[in-house]
Amino acid sequence: MRRWELSATFCSVALLVAPAISALSGTIVASGRTVAVRSGYCGGDGPRGSGGVAVRVQVTPAARAALRRRLLDCYQGPDGRRIKGPLVGTVHLARYRGYEWAIATFSFPATGTTDQPERFVRRIGTRRWRDLGDTGGPVFERVPCPLLRAWSIRCS
Repeated sequence: MRRWELSATFCSVALLVAPAISALSGTIVASGRTVAVRSGYCGGDGPRGSGGVAVRVQVTPAARAALRRRLLDCYQGPDGRRIKGPLVGTVHLARYRGYEWAIATFSFPATGTTDQPERFVRRIGTRRWRDLGDTGGPVFERVPCPLLRAWSIRCS
C-alpha cells in the first residue's frame, strides 16, 4: 500500500470513529486539509446538586489562563484570537460536592458578552476543565444555587 493510500484509509477510519475518540483533542489531516476533532471536554451538563454549601476559591492567574485555554479549545467560530477574556472581575471559582466550578465572562467579536458567563467544571484533584458552554440566559437557571451563594450572586 502506498503512503497516501494508508493515510487516506486511516483518516477515513478516524473520521468514522470520531465520536468514539471524542475525549481526545487534536487534528486529523485528510487530503492535505486539517479537520478539527472536538475535545471531549466541551459541552454537556454539569453535575447535578442541590443543598449543601459551596466554598469560594481564590482566582489565580493560572486558573484564568486555564479557563481561557479550554474556551479556545472548544470554540467553533472563526478567529478565536479576537476573543477577549476572561474579563477582569468576572471569574468566580468554588468547590461543591467533589467538583470545582467556575464561571467567567468572555467577549466575542460578533456578539460581545451575549449569553455569558461561560460555565466550567472539573473534579477536585484533576487539571482539566470541562467547558459546559454559556448560560444562554440567567445564570441561576444553569448553575446550582449553593455556588451562586458562595459567589454572592442572587439565586432565584
